[in-house]
Amino acid sequence: MKKNCSKIILVSILGISMCVPSLLFADVITIGSDNSWRSTDSVSDPDGCPGVIGSPGPSWTTLGFDDSGWRDAYAPYPNPGKPPLPGSLNIWDFVGSDPTGFNGPNEVFFRRIFILDVPVISAQAEFIVDDEMQFYVNGILVLEDISGGGGPVGPVDITSFLQLGDNVLAIRAWDGRVCIVEDRLYEKLSVLVTIVTEVPDSDGDGVPDNEDNCPTVPNPDQEDSDEDGVGDACDIDELRTRIELLESDVDSLQQRITNLEEHRHSYLTGEGEGHNNTEATTGPATLP
Repeated sequence: MKKNCSKIILVSILGISMCVPSLLFADVITIGSDNSWRSTDSVSDPDGCPGVIGSPGPSWTTLGFDDSGWRDAYAPYPNPGKPPLPGSLNIWDFVGSDPTGFNGPNEVFFRRIFILDVPVISAQAEFIVDDEMQFYVNGILVLEDISGGGGPVGPVDITSFLQLGDNVLAIRAWDGRVCIVEDRLYEKLSVLVTIVTEVPDSDGDGVPDNEDNCPTVPNPDQEDSDEDGVGDACDIDELRTRIELLESDVDSLQQRITNLEEHRHSYLTGEGEGHNNTEATTGPATLP
């Protein structure tokens, strides 16, 4: 978490560097490759190769696609001599329990859905893939590597492709060279997506909401005398609200007492509508 700064500051986390304006707080979300990704070894529309960066991808790369028939990616997937990116695992699609690093399918497809509930400042993705890959964000092709190698790829800036709410990352990876899928012994993929997001400071007191013990009332000192996790400023504000509600109840009760007094007076004096105390005391009414 980066605290407030008086000028423009430089944030550098996991290889991301950017200028963040004063009074803006930043948090970091990382999405690494692990078995939370969904995988399969076959789709009906794998997409063309080479692809066109910035163009819409096939249906399996979009949010609306149903991947319930896919599997959890196998992780960690062995690959001698090629460790994954920090915070990630080597993954691949595999059916069974004894992968060797070269007995999996030659072509695989991955998906990962996640939610963003705060604005994004910057985001990037980087990979180590053996051998080739195409990477999509929310159904748009943003990166393609068909160099024939098995090394690192990226980082690539994906900021403009993300959105508030649901997002999906999709990857097509294959063992081979250029656009040809073929067995070249080992296969694997490692990916790390790093997203820097805004953290709001709703009351403008210099303490971000996710750390503020009273996010609706400015309290830069964060005092909490009774140590209940709620800042004194909010304790006082809550007390003030309760007093106002009590005063409203008292006013309502006073009005009811006044109304009863007026009704009693009208009844006793015969001044109210439908009352005639003189007639009421002269005797029983005469039946027709």
